Amino acid sequence: MNPIKYLLLLSVFTYLPVTYATDAALEKKWSDTLVRSAAEGEVVWLDMQGGKFLSLYREDTTGTLQGAAIILHSLGTHPDWPDVISPVRKALPAYGWATLSVQMPVMPMNEPLDQHATLFKESPQRIQAAISYLQNKGINNIVLIGHGLGAAMGAAFLAANEDTGIKAFIGISMMAYKGLDPGMYTPDSLVKIKLPVLDIYGSRDLDNVRHSSTARTNAARKSGLVITQGQDLESFRQSATAQAAFSKKTGFIAFRQVEIPGADHTFNGFEDILNKRIIGWLKRHAGGITLEMPRGTAAKASE
Repeated sequence: MNPIKYLLLLSVFTYLPVTYATDAALEKKWSDTLVRSAAEGEVVWLDMQGGKFLSLYREDTTGTLQGAAIILHSLGTHPDWPDVISPVRKALPAYGWATLSVQMPVMPMNEPLDQHATLFKESPQRIQAAISYLQNKGINNIVLIGHGLGAAMGAAFLAANEDTGIKAFIGISMMAYKGLDPGMYTPDSLVKIKLPVLDIYGSRDLDNVRHSSTARTNAARKSGLVITQGQDLESFRQSATAQAAFSKKTGFIAFRQVEIPGADHTFNGFEDILNKRIIGWLKRHAGGITLEMPRGTAAKASE
């Protein structure tokens, strides 16, 4: 082929719009709503291949930054959803944690689960964009918090990627569906995650969340054994759990599973308890831990 024609053809392909499984109309509906309702300065547009997506950022309000939490909503919803997401993202800044709540790829809630599974191919670049945004702000202690499908997406991301810049993971009502996308069965992800993990759910949660709780615990135990046998415990030095003799012997490092009696998947009426559990666990397992920054980024904010 003529080299000039080849270059012209290549340029056409380069600028073709990227096709995603996410429901673009639903995302636009959510972003239009949030742009109108968000507090001043909260709206942040993050870059992904072929476009941008909306996130909501809240600064730490204590003046003593502990770190930042990236928050991932559940299926069909948005970064300020009233169930779980909004209460958590608004509570953490009063305890030293900035929050970045991310619009994840979405489909309407009534879409079949196998359709939602296709979104797992699109979620990693959004999580990575959120990490890069915080690191570029000089925030080095980053934790990942997800609810429902967002928790499964977060777990799948951490399982597939080491050295992400994430220091701890909180999965709220982690869904566990077999036979769809592998990432939708969270025990398989937890086996591969070598970080402190908080697994929190309600006693009246969805069946697949409650019934997979033992499988998630067993998966975390296996992950802990891998850490002990193959890694230094240095990264867990500040974890009280890691310092316990039992943890050092078995490798069951910094995993905590908490059931909140009476709470369902929405945690309506249990927001204060949920937030208290999250804040207490972060203080014990992630507060004040700094990350080694990539070259060229801002200085460490928590030093």
